[in-house]
Amino acid sequence: MLVNRAGGVVIVGRLSDGTPFSTAGRVANDGSLAIYVRPRGSPAGSILNGVLEFQSTSVSDLAGTLAWTKGPNARDPFYPAGFALQSPVVGSRFVRPAPGIQPLIVTTGTATAALGGGDLSQTLTVQVNISSRDRVTMVTPGQPDLALAINPITGTVGGRFVMPNATVPSPVGGVILQKQGAAFGYFRGDGSIRQLLADAMRATALKIR
Repeated sequence: MLVNRAGGVVIVGRLSDGTPFSTAGRVANDGSLAIYVRPRGSPAGSILNGVLEFQSTSVSDLAGTLAWTKGPNARDPFYPAGFALQSPVVGSRFVRPAPGIQPLIVTTGTATAALGGGDLSQTLTVQVNISSRDRVTMVTPGQPDLALAINPITGTVGGRFVMPNATVPSPVGGVILQKQGAAFGYFRGDGSIRQLLADAMRATALKIR
């Protein structure tokens, strides 16, 4: 999300089923932003809408709820009947770090990644290292296999995750929330949307701290 000095907003994102979306708008005088978008390529009846509030706190710069309705599609291997859900919104202003400074500061040897949700039988937690080139790798290679890269210019996170007893990697996407010192994201598994989160306050999460 990019907000200019005049209150103009451009949003480019990707839903956790892999569908890209984009929209534009303007922040109202009361600090609210209305969102209504039909994700391109989604089945008929698919809508993402809601109202966000720009509120600066110690852990977030956004508040509100987005409603995501996905229309039915018999060819969808994950949710052929479609669904409707609501999700609270958390956001953080991203400050591009100076050269040589990592966008996500963690203590060497103590960073952890925990993957949970979806149809995983339990939360998986592994130790990870973050290199000076913003590469996130497991301290002890093996399964589950996780490898991520952080873009220091945009604050986005991307990579792959190979689930236990699997051979095909699932792509991972996410963003850094600097106010929380963590990253949020998602990946898809077999038969359901699996989530990868980074937040020290959540039990099922990817924690990088």
